[in-house]
Amino acid sequence: MSIECYQVSKDYFNLNSYNLENLSKFFSAYTEITEDAAIKISKLTEEIKLSDNTSSLQSFFSDFSESLRLEASHQYNFAKTLKSLLIEPIEGFRENFANSYVHFINEGHSNAHSLSKAKKQLELNKNAYFKASVQAEKAQRVLELEDEFDRVTLASLNAEEMKNQAHKASEIYFSSMAEEKRHWGEYEALRKKICCALRDNEETRVQFIKKTIEKYLKSKSSFYQSLQADTAELTETINEVSPKDISSFESECLDLFKPFPQEKWAIYEDWKNDLKKLGQDPLAMEQGYISPGIGYVPMHTTLALIKEILHRLFPKKERKKSFSSSSSDSMSSSTDTEERINNHTIVSLTDVLLTTEGRRIFIQLLESKKSSPDLEIQHLQTLANFLTIILSSLMNEADCDYNLFYKIVVLSHIFRTAGVKKGYLFEHLSHHPIFQIRKMWSQTIECAINSKVLADNEAFHRARKRIRKNKVQPKNFKNSKFSVEKSEKNTATLLLNQFNFYMANLKVPLELARSIISESAQRTKVDEERRFSLMTELHAAQIEFYKKEFGKPKSLKKRSAERDEWGRFMPIGLSLQFLTKECYLPLMLVCKHWYSNLKLKIIKRALIEDLNDKVRLEAWTSILCKPGKISYTDLVNKLKVDKSSIEKVQDVIVMDILRSYPNDPIVDSEKLRNILQAYASYKPDVGYCQGMNFIAGTLFYVLRDEEKVFWCLSTMIQKFKMEELFSSNLSKLKLFFFTLDRFLAYLLPEVHKTFNAEMISSNHFASLWFITLFSGILNSKIEILLKIWDQFFYKGWKVIFKVSIALLTRISGHILHKKFEDILSLMSSLHGPFAKVNVFDNDLFKEMGYIKVTNQMIVQARKEYEKICEQMREK
Repeated sequence: MSIECYQVSKDYFNLNSYNLENLSKFFSAYTEITEDAAIKISKLTEEIKLSDNTSSLQSFFSDFSESLRLEASHQYNFAKTLKSLLIEPIEGFRENFANSYVHFINEGHSNAHSLSKAKKQLELNKNAYFKASVQAEKAQRVLELEDEFDRVTLASLNAEEMKNQAHKASEIYFSSMAEEKRHWGEYEALRKKICCALRDNEETRVQFIKKTIEKYLKSKSSFYQSLQADTAELTETINEVSPKDISSFESECLDLFKPFPQEKWAIYEDWKNDLKKLGQDPLAMEQGYISPGIGYVPMHTTLALIKEILHRLFPKKERKKSFSSSSSDSMSSSTDTEERINNHTIVSLTDVLLTTEGRRIFIQLLESKKSSPDLEIQHLQTLANFLTIILSSLMNEADCDYNLFYKIVVLSHIFRTAGVKKGYLFEHLSHHPIFQIRKMWSQTIECAINSKVLADNEAFHRARKRIRKNKVQPKNFKNSKFSVEKSEKNTATLLLNQFNFYMANLKVPLELARSIISESAQRTKVDEERRFSLMTELHAAQIEFYKKEFGKPKSLKKRSAERDEWGRFMPIGLSLQFLTKECYLPLMLVCKHWYSNLKLKIIKRALIEDLNDKVRLEAWTSILCKPGKISYTDLVNKLKVDKSSIEKVQDVIVMDILRSYPNDPIVDSEKLRNILQAYASYKPDVGYCQGMNFIAGTLFYVLRDEEKVFWCLSTMIQKFKMEELFSSNLSKLKLFFFTLDRFLAYLLPEVHKTFNAEMISSNHFASLWFITLFSGILNSKIEILLKIWDQFFYKGWKVIFKVSIALLTRISGHILHKKFEDILSLMSSLHGPFAKVNVFDNDLFKEMGYIKVTNQMIVQARKEYEKICEQMREK
């Protein structure tokens, strides 16, 4: 605070003093003039003798002379009055007014000097506190990067010491802040005191001037009676004089004594952000974060750089600290703030990743982050950029590392973006040309298999050694040996299945991927059936699906098929979809010929309507009940005498019935057992397969007749070619799995992408859907199941695929971007009492109406599957 802060007030006082001085000069001069005038008039009166012979005129002149003499006397008295009433009081007031001004200025200067000195000391202590805080924060950051126990202990002591120093600096800063506030309070009190004194002086000055002028006018009024009008006008003017607005004067004084704003508490984080805006990083500039005497040595620069970057990319974990967590608010807020990686750090890490050791350390530390797979989108992109640098380096023969490549491929399927709509790391890497190199994949698969076999071998021998040491040896373990060949086959099958998904997600061309998988399977001597499964899973994992013919209008070929089906009744057949159920019966009653030709077709058409139990019974019986030449009763009686033909499946049938229909009031367990045993004996090439119990039970629920159920079961399996579905090699079931996976790629690409990322295919969850036609999971919702079967009997297998796609569509929101175990847990609980989503209701059929699954699509998928079979046979 300096003298300039008082300049306006000084000017104000100078102006007022100048006005008082001028007023004093005016009245002094005016008094002198008045005295001179009185003397001159008196002399003039004595010198001029007026006389006249006329007595009246002489008297006039005498009176006139007396009047002049009196006027001179009055004028002289008026001058003396001005000197005593005006001039002397004005001079005394001027002296007192000036003395009060000097006192205020001196007192203000002293207070301003003290406040300025306190503010300078506060600034020094604030900078010292910031420096100590940044040292403590950097020591804490380094502690979070340490992993080894000894180094963590030393780093903890160092961080504690730095934190204590920061705390002391904070206390000093706080004391300086209090001192500055005290001086500011004194200054504020003095400012108010000065303002009050100035206000009082101003009021006194105005009132003094007013009284002085009033005295002058009063004296002048008594002397100049002839000038009464002018005196009254001047009196009216002076009466209107009023003191200056005190409130306005006080407001001007308050603004006058504010040379700068009052100091506020400075926040450490704001100070650090201000430096960053200027391109300065206080953490990078600070070197004094190691406390002497503790013995802590910072980690290597390369390791620290990689850890620092990964620490910023990945969400922080709560870490148990060896010291108190009660730090200042500014430091705790700093550790919770994610900072962007600056360009200098990126360039530094790029140089590190161009070295073999740097790549190894980076991937090793990245693997330790697998427990935190969710990243922000910008962080995932940054990580992809770093991995792209590593992949580009691996393309050089001198830097090629198949183990490192394998780890990157695996990690690319682990890390993903956080939030509702997730994206995987492999989506950001799939464009890299390294994934098109055959040798890279072949050698990586071979290395992965060898590493897994070696690890299994070591685990086997460790277990044997532990068992021998404990003297507890399981049966047949004594002479057991580790079979490298067997382990290699099993490991190869497992890993090649994973690489199917890896290569599909990383967009390796299908032909190249198929060649690599086939070559690796042959090299590890994987049997033919497993190789075929690998090939089908590889094709099923592909995103593309040939759909160029789908969605076209009805072709002439289809119209020809309709003519073959209906013949001369084609107009009626095509119009059935526009008729109500009440119109069906009159059509069949036209004549016997119409009845015989239209009955079955109309019954099938009725299946897509909401049927009552009676109509459903008639429809199912008409479609399925085709008795054979053999008597069902004879077949059952024969089995009561001789059960040798069903000896292998007899107990299985009983157990399955007990599990599926325990104490069911409608489905008779004894009759159901007879039906299944009779069918196993009647069709020994098919026999009994688990799942038939649900199919037979559903038929029994509708038909309620043991013999009818038997013949309907036989006709149903034959009509819909379910023999292959129940065969030992499950050939048709594998085809259905393949078909459903291909439909997912076409109809639900996001679900298919999630399944691929988590290495899930239809065989993980859809077995009961196809083997039991959903009866294995819909016992508790029989009305929904019966509607599905109604449509199945009319339209065939495409209904089962449409139901599958529909329910996956309805639960897609709970599938997308979830983990493997979460998805399978959801799929296994769809039909249970604790299902997370209710998908089996009438809305399911509305969803089916929007799904485009045609017989042509099923044929297309089957041709693709058969092509794979042919290629396998050729090899």
